[in-house]
Amino acid sequence: MLAELNRQRIVGGTTADELYPEAVATADHAFSMLEQGLAARTAPR
Repeated sequence: MLAELNRQRIVGGTTADELYPEAVATADHAFSMLEQGLAARTAPR
């Protein structure tokens, strides 16, 4: 999903250098959400 969004923006004229900071921030946010979701599911009950 994130890769497709990045691809679309590059095809639309955004350079990789321009896209990089936002792409990293978006990926970090997605992995953080994933980590939190997995931690909640694996916490002892």
